[in-house]
Amino acid sequence: MVKGKGARVKGHNWERKIVNDLKDIDDSAKRILEYQEGKGYDIDTSLSYLIQCKSKEQINWISALSEVPEIDKKIPIVVGKVTNRGEYAFLRWSDLLKLFKRIHIAV
Repeated sequence: MVKGKGARVKGHNWERKIVNDLKDIDDSAKRILEYQEGKGYDIDTSLSYLIQCKSKEQINWISALSEVPEIDKKIPIVVGKVTNRGEYAFLRWSDLLKLFKRIHIAV
């Protein structure tokens, strides 16, 4: 288990990876800087999403999602990297249905 400064570095590296992954679809994706932490989300986009990042052995998905505030009808998403188990995304079912409708209408 990583603790202290190592845990912060691990988390910040995970946030940077997510921003880099998003850059292909949204150039404005940006990481919320350390001195701005505490907003309840780690990545902001010009799209309709606020993203909270977690990189841990065990993630409390519901608690992490509840940290993300309701802002301008943006969809809160938790993106997590679970140690030795992979990368996942977690969001409310109603928000996933909104995304499905947008994709279906756009096709």
